[in-house]
Amino acid sequence: MLLSEVQQLAEALLEYTSIMEQLQDTVRDGWYAISLSLDPEVPVVAEAARNRETVVAYLDATYPTMVFQITPHLFHTDFTVTDVAAKQAYDALPKTHILGDVFQKIDEDYGVGMDLPYDMDLNKWLTEAEYQKELAFWKEILLKARHKEHHD
Repeated sequence: MLLSEVQQLAEALLEYTSIMEQLQDTVRDGWYAISLSLDPEVPVVAEAARNRETVVAYLDATYPTMVFQITPHLFHTDFTVTDVAAKQAYDALPKTHILGDVFQKIDEDYGVGMDLPYDMDLNKWLTEAEYQKELAFWKEILLKARHKEHHD
C-alpha cells in the first residue's frame, strides 16, 4: 500500500469510529484506553484489519502520545487506543485491592458466593476508586437479582 493510501485509510478509520473524541472523554473520566468492537463487514474496518500492521504503524507515528491496536476476531474487530501519559499516571496510582477482594466483601456482607466469568482475573490489582466502583456494580447486580427473585 502506498503511504497516501495508508494515510487515507487510517484517517477514514478514525473518522468512522470517532475514537479520538471518545478517548478524550475516557481520559477525562480517569481511564487511559478505549476499545471498540467493530463490525468486520464495514469496508473501512475490513480494509484496516487486512492492513493492520501498516495502519497501526502510521497511526503510532502520527500520534506519538498514543498506542494503537487493531485486532481481528471471528465476528468483530477490536480497535484500541491507549493514551500513554494517562496510562503512566494510572500505573503510578497505588493499587490497594485485588478484584477477588470485591467478591470476598460481597460474601461477607451478604453471605453470597457468586459464579464468575471463567476469564475474570481475580488477582487483578485495583485502585481504591476501581474497587469501590466494582463493589457498587456487583452489589447492585446482587440486589436486583434478589429483588427479582422476591417479585417473581
